Amino acid sequence: ACLNLVEGERLSKSYDLILALSLEGLSGTLAAYEDRVHQLRPHQGQITVAANVRQIAQGSRILAEYDQARQIQDAYSLRCAPQVQGAVKDTINYVKGVVEIEINSTTDNPLIFSESGEAVSAGHFHGQPISFVMDFLSMALSELGNISERRCAKMVDKANSEGLPAFLIDEDKGGLNSGYMISQYTAAALVAENKVLAHPVSIDSIPTSANQEDHVSFGTIAARQCSEIIQNVFGILAIEAMQSAQAVEYRGVERMSAGTKFVYDLIREKVRHLDHDRILYPDLESLKPEFAEGRILAKYEEKFGKLL
Repeated sequence: ACLNLVEGERLSKSYDLILALSLEGLSGTLAAYEDRVHQLRPHQGQITVAANVRQIAQGSRILAEYDQARQIQDAYSLRCAPQVQGAVKDTINYVKGVVEIEINSTTDNPLIFSESGEAVSAGHFHGQPISFVMDFLSMALSELGNISERRCAKMVDKANSEGLPAFLIDEDKGGLNSGYMISQYTAAALVAENKVLAHPVSIDSIPTSANQEDHVSFGTIAARQCSEIIQNVFGILAIEAMQSAQAVEYRGVERMSAGTKFVYDLIREKVRHLDHDRILYPDLESLKPEFAEGRILAKYEEKFGKLL
């Protein structure tokens, strides 16, 4: 549970980085990220996401040139990202409170009270609090992957990408792999797998020990499934990062914000521009650990300050 919590926090912050890059890649607007907007529905998580994205995207000429007359408003996966990714942050904070109580508590049985010399048989070993919050965290982090995949799909769809080429590759450069088409397939497959893994474990129980232990939490299984989801969502994040780096090149790298340009350069250290069709699996395997192990986030925060 502790490992899942730490990785979940890292995943959430990393998604704020890539959300800003995708906003530029899809030629979106920061209007829906203004602080005055989020103070009218003051969930702390969405306020935090909006603030992070404003920091990362500060000075972006791409976003400053949003064509209000033509685009009217962004798709939900961009416009509602603070509400969705913010709800994930609020979930993480709730989970953190439960886990902190758990790791600082006595979970032995029986409980020995040294003052009186009594041994009391109780139920502190029961893992229901952890089982519940691991299921909750699984659902929340799965939703990060869901909304991320929608941005990936938008970027490869010529009809909905605000002028990007089909599958993010020039028409005469596509081939067997059709540019970034298969990467979006991969993201969709990971999202589908997470929907199975996010099925709540905590609603189940199997009695053992001649029905003496007649209700159990399955907290370990819940935590294990959450860990699998986290790794899948880091994969989806890496796919969105690859695609948004490709997309923003069609908008003009020189027009990016300092923050997104820094992240873009880190991505390009691992994944080169897709100028001719190629298998993207090695690129994904090279980039994913940069997020999963926190290197890109750490480098960004070292240069620009901590994200909230």
